[in-house]
Amino acid sequence: AAPAASAAAPAPASTTAAPQTLIPIKAAFSAFSMSQSPLTIAREAGYFAEEGLDVEIVHIPGSAQSTAAMVAGDVQYLTTGGVGVIRAKLGGTDLLLIAATKPYFAGSIMARPEITSPADLRGKRLAITNKGSNTDLMARAVLPRLGLIPDVDVTFLATGGEPQSVQALVAGNVDASSNTPPGDDRLRNLGMVTLFDITAARIPYPATAIAATSTTMTQRPDVT
Repeated sequence: AAPAASAAAPAPASTTAAPQTLIPIKAAFSAFSMSQSPLTIAREAGYFAEEGLDVEIVHIPGSAQSTAAMVAGDVQYLTTGGVGVIRAKLGGTDLLLIAATKPYFAGSIMARPEITSPADLRGKRLAITNKGSNTDLMARAVLPRLGLIPDVDVTFLATGGEPQSVQALVAGNVDASSNTPPGDDRLRNLGMVTLFDITAARIPYPATAIAATSTTMTQRPDVT
């Protein structure tokens, strides 16, 4: 018998997957510090994209300002010092702390080389980034341990940011500075001295936390 006519070969399946539609979200961080770097690292390494997220990251200096931006709905997620979120929560907002990258104070009280003991700070100026920031609260927690009263024995000067605090101390505009990593390491490399190692003291505090609103948590649980 004559061989049967061969059937038409099926068309090859496409090997190109349809592009994934990424979900856009906006997140913010409040300080250029090591504890707030995971947000940017995750984006640069592609981890967010792997999870189907297109994350826009913005810098909003200070816990108070960044928390206000989230309350206003400008960002959905925030990495910041816990104090801003806690104060907003106590003020009646629906903010929540959902994770933490630094559950204790970390950093150092750095000083110029001529400051050789805590007593030398009496009557001197100490740089913080902003009032109510981690650097402010760290100094207020530590100075009494050194026998100094904040705002009485030591004058606090807000510089607006960690890089500015580093510059102020190096330039001699202040005598000491409350710094988080990597600012304290930068100052050591520039010849400044460690007056108090705050990290070693292990003072419990939500120094760097991830926050969202309960509305975001409810409406976008998969994204969260």
